[in-house]
Order: sequence, then structure tokens, then C-alpha cells
Amino acid sequence: MGAARGTRQRSPEKALAEETRFGTFPLLRRERMWSGLDFTWVSSSLAIATWAFIVGGSTALLVGFRDGMLAMIIGNAIGLCFMVLASTAASQRYGSEQYTLLRGAFGVVGVGILVFTVILITEMGWSSLLAVMAGRAASQITGEVTGAELSQYGPLVTVCALVAIVLAWVILSRGPVLIGRLNAIVAPGLALIVGAMMVFLVMNTSWDALSAASPLAPFEDPTLNFMMAVEFNVGVGVSWYPVMGSLARMTRSRKAAMWPAFGGLFIATILAQAVGLASALTLGDSDPTVWMVPFGGAVLGVGVLAFIAFANVTSMASIVYSTVLAIRQSSGRFLVRLPWKGLSALFFVLPGIMTFFPQFMYEQFMTFVTYSGAFLTAVCGVALADYFVLRRQRLDLRELHLAQRGRLYAYRGGINVAGLGAVALGAVFYVWLYDPITLETQAAFAYLTASLPAAVLAAVAYLVLTAVLYPRRPRVPSDHAGAGGAPADTGA
Repeated sequence: MGAARGTRQRSPEKALAEETRFGTFPLLRRERMWSGLDFTWVSSSLAIATWAFIVGGSTALLVGFRDGMLAMIIGNAIGLCFMVLASTAASQRYGSEQYTLLRGAFGVVGVGILVFTVILITEMGWSSLLAVMAGRAASQITGEVTGAELSQYGPLVTVCALVAIVLAWVILSRGPVLIGRLNAIVAPGLALIVGAMMVFLVMNTSWDALSAASPLAPFEDPTLNFMMAVEFNVGVGVSWYPVMGSLARMTRSRKAAMWPAFGGLFIATILAQAVGLASALTLGDSDPTVWMVPFGGAVLGVGVLAFIAFANVTSMASIVYSTVLAIRQSSGRFLVRLPWKGLSALFFVLPGIMTFFPQFMYEQFMTFVTYSGAFLTAVCGVALADYFVLRRQRLDLRELHLAQRGRLYAYRGGINVAGLGAVALGAVFYVWLYDPITLETQAAFAYLTASLPAAVLAAVAYLVLTAVLYPRRPRVPSDHAGAGGAPADTGA
């Protein structure tokens, strides 16, 4: 009887621990696990995954090596600046994943609309690409070991990609602690591998040949080529928005969140993209699964490809963790009772289907990144305007979780029309300035890009629409020291 009673008494604590790792409860300071170094490894591991090589290769379509490096530095710096501010500042301060904190800007139903459209499509696309790249690495290893000639997009790629998804699900089911530990191993290893790849490229070609290499498929206007390359890389920087807030909430201080998020993503991204850019310009292919074995030799090449494949798996687990949290909190009561393992497995259904079309994932990569960036840029603009201007960095966690049952963040139908309207306006303005499908641009694009004007327009439109539609609604909690502040022991 005593043992049974003790089990019953411990179960609420166990349930609370599970909710902390896999739910939407705000984390107290003692529950935050990551130092600045831990978060640096996490963000670096995410950034240096093999999608960065494809980004570099896609940049090579438009510009040469020197202009490409400049475009990647400028584009990623711009995109990461407002992405990091929009996603990590509030999440770290309040210990909450970013989608709960967005209820003031979009309403509880409005957040659900964003999550089940823009966010879900974006993260499923990235997950599919990571799985396919892991599958290509595994297929290349198999071909080297067996001596068989295997297609870059053959059935073995799909089989190995599905295995990668299963492994990512296993890691994801264990929660953020395991993800952080694995990334602390993967990130330094990938940094060394990327450095070795650059050495191989220079040794097997030459620095002069690399510097003089022409872009692969440029347009006639060199200014347009450069700005399109910059815009593409801005989209890559902004594309981290769906995941960074949910990861940053596990850091112990704002310094441990902001700088590692920017620095880890920026430095690691540029290093890996530089390898992709160089290999595309000199070898005609940015994917290291194609040229690593011929350059590095059988033993080294296979070892590198195996590590790259595993890095893709851990990156997949990291981005899906944040997305599944968003799905859970945005679904109301519909998915709350579904176990974490079941919900995360459900997420992988569509990425699993997409692995049967590996060539499509590669060919549509640039369009996918740019279009998703059009919407995410506008979301970032609204998030920045809401948190820093409208709310003055003051949120009420209790009211956020009460949502429609509360006072501050309840809207008719659960939708903040100002927020969703501003996102739509910003995205439309982006596509008007630069259409990623037709590649038509307006004159202003050559000077401003599309992302910055779209983000600014979305932010201004949100503030104006809020003033017009909700003129008497309170903006900040009346008692910031009590329920209106962060959890009592966060140090925020």
C-alpha cells in the first residue's frame, strides 16, 4: 500500500517533468539545461548540416566565388539579425516556446493557422531534404563498399532516407537532453570535416581556378544576380525562425541565447556554404556525397559521409522538436492527449512520402527556400513589432495560457486580424518585389532586397491595424511584478 501510495504521489511530478520537456509549460531557471556553449553546439550543428552545401551550390548559379562569399555573408547576417531577435528574446526571457508567446500577435486560432500552414510546410520541407541527403550519403557509402554503380536518386536513397527518419524519431522521442548531448559531439566534428573539405577542394583544383570560376547559370544583369544571391541567403537565415525560440527557452541567460544563436548559425553556415559554393564552381556539384569519396579516398571518404549522414539525423531531430511542440500547443484539445512519440511519428509521415521523390526535393530547393522566406520574413516583422513596440517586452504568461478564456490575448474567433493581415500584406509585397517562380523583380529590389521591405511593411501594418481595430485593448499587464512577468526564478 505504501509503495503504491508513493507511486501515486510521484506521478504528478513525473507528469510535470514530461510537460516541461514535451509540453508548453514555461521553464523555470532551474529547469533550463543549456549554457551558452551548449546552445552554440546546437545551433552550429543545425547550421552546418549538409543543406548548407546545397545553399552554397545554389548561390553558385548566380555569382562567382568572391561575390558569392559576399552575398552569403550579407544575406545571412541580415536574415539572422531579425530572426534571432524575433524568435529568441521573448522565449529565453519567459522560458516559453515562441508559439505560445505569439498568441498576442495572432490569437490562439491565428497561431494555429500559421503553424498548420507556413510553419508545418516549411519544416516538413527541410526535414524531407535532410532525410534525402542522409539517404544519398548512405547510398554513396553502400556503392563504395560493394563496388556497385548506384543512382544519385535511386531507390536505395529512398530506403536510406526512411531509415534516417526512423533514427531521427528515436532521438526526438528522448527529448531535448539527448539532442543537446549529440549536438555537442556532432558540431565540432562537422567543423573539422568542413575545414578538411575546403583543403581537399583547393588541393585538387587551385585557388586561382576557384577565384576565377564563373557562375553556372547567371542572368545578364550582374547587379540582379548579386541581389538575388543575397535575397536567397536572407531567406536561409530567416528559415531558422520556426525552431530557434523553442530551443532558446532551454538556455540559462539571454547572453547564452542571443549570441550563440546568431554566432553559431552564422559562422557554421558560412563555412559550410563556402564549401558548397567552391565545389559547385569547380566540380559542378555542391553535394559532398558526390565528390568526397573520390577526393578523400575510400576510408576517409566513407567515414566523412557516415558522419554527415548522422549529422543530418540529429539536425532533423532538432528542428522537428520545436515544430512538434508548436503543433501540440496549436491544436487545442485535439492532439494534446496524443503521446509525444505518436505525435512526432505523425509529423514524419509527409517527409517520409517526399523521400520517394528525391530529385524533386533538390530541383525545387531554391524556390522552396525563397517562398518560405517570404512568409517567415513577414511573421518576424509582426513578432518584432508586437513584442518590442506594442508589448514593450512585457507579457503575462498566465493570460497567454488562458488564451480565449483570458482578457489580454483573447480575440473574436481566436484570430487577431491585425497580425494575420499584416503577414499576408508583407508576403504579397515580397512576391511583388521579387517573384521566386517567374524571377520578375521591381527596380527597388536591386537596392533593398525583398525581405527587409516586407518585414518593415508587415511590422508597420501590424501596428497601424492594431490601433485601428483594437484601439481600447490593453497592451501590457497591469502588474508586471506578479503574473505579468516571467516565472519567478528565471532571473529575467
